[in-house]
Amino acid sequence: MAVLSPHIRSNKMFRIDFSDTHFERSELTDRFDLLLGVVADISVTNEGAVLFSEPMFPIVELRQAIKSWLDRGAEGSFEFESLEADDAALVWFRKQTPRRWRVGTSLQSNSSQHDLSRSNLINGCHVFVAEVDHWVKVHLGVDVDDLL
Repeated sequence: MAVLSPHIRSNKMFRIDFSDTHFERSELTDRFDLLLGVVADISVTNEGAVLFSEPMFPIVELRQAIKSWLDRGAEGSFEFESLEADDAALVWFRKQTPRRWRVGTSLQSNSSQHDLSRSNLINGCHVFVAEVDHWVKVHLGVDVDDLL
């Protein structure tokens, strides 16, 4: 499977974008500082439409959960539950058919569920993982996989 470069952007793609990223901890001493200390405003889009957005989101923790799901073959549904949140399934991807997936969140009551192709979902997830890895390397000087 070809993975799209994290620098290729298209409004036809599923995307998890982040901005206003910062490290909330005084120093990086362990994996939990990395998992929970890097926060950003995220925006999840598909074909240019915003599915949902959320401020101050733990992007490394989401990245780790998505990467683990991808490494297992991304066959079953994905549900992200943060170590610091009471809400279940902050972000979820649910298989509808072998080629169609639904994306949603428990964070915003006004967000709807959106269908997309498996390849679009997988490519968008790979791009997100690569972009988070790049941000962490540039700003914190560590490789995510080495610390987690």
